[in-house]
Amino acid sequence: MKSAQQLWLEQVGNVLETLNQGVIINDERKQIVFANSKFLEMIKMSAHDLLGQSIVNLYPPEDVTPLLEFIARRETHGRALYEFYIPQADGVRLPVAVTSRQVLGSDGQAFGIVTATDISALKQTEARLREANAQLEQRYREIEEELVLAAR
Repeated sequence: MKSAQQLWLEQVGNVLETLNQGVIINDERKQIVFANSKFLEMIKMSAHDLLGQSIVNLYPPEDVTPLLEFIARRETHGRALYEFYIPQADGVRLPVAVTSRQVLGSDGQAFGIVTATDISALKQTEARLREANAQLEQRYREIEEELVLAAR
C-alpha cells in the first residue's frame, strides 16, 4: 500500500510533468524526491541517479552557502525567486531562473517545489550586449581624444 506521501507525489508529479520548465521537489531534509523529465534533461542525469540525493551534494562547496540562503528564504517566506545554475553531469553550469515554494504534503510534511527555467540564451545575449557596449565606450573615448587633438 502506498503512503500518503507517495500518493501526493504521484498526483503532483503528474501535473508537474506537463510543464516546460524543470521541476524538482525536495523534502525537509533537502533530499530530491521528484524530478520531472525536463529537469532530468537540464541536469543531464537519470532519475535513478538523482532521486534521493541531497540538493546540496550536487553543488561544489563554494556554492552551498548561497544555495542554503535561497532555501532559507523559501522556508522563511514561503517562496523565493532568484537566478542560479544547475550543475550538469558533464560539469557545465546551466544558468536558470528559479522560483520556489514551500508547501505542505497531505501528511503535513514540508516540501520545496522548485521550478527552473533555462536562461542560457538570455545570458549569452547579455554577454554580447556588454561586449558591444564596451566597444562603443572605447570608440567614444577614441573619438573624444581625436577631437581634443584636432582642436589644438
